[in-house]
Amino acid sequence: MRIFVEFRGGTTLSIPFREASKVFHHCDYFTDSTICYIMPIVADAQGYRPHLKVHLNNVTVSSSLNDIRLLTTESCEVSR
Repeated sequence: MRIFVEFRGGTTLSIPFREASKVFHHCDYFTDSTICYIMPIVADAQGYRPHLKVHLNNVTVSSSLNDIRLLTTESCEVSR
C-alpha cells in the first residue's frame, strides 16, 4: 500500500500544545512539499517494514504564544 500526498500551495499546520486555546505551534510549508508512506503487503523475515519519507520546502515553525520563529529552513527531509 502506498499513500502519497503532494502540497501544491501554501499550507499551515497548527499543532496545539498544553491547552488548545493558549499555545499553538504553526508549521508553514509550500509548493512541492510531499509526504510518502509505503506499507509492504508481504512480510519478510523481519516482518512488515513501513517506509515514511517527508520532504517540506520553505519551512517556518513559529509559536503563537509570543509570535517568534522557532525554525526557518529552505528544505527539510525526514526518512524512516
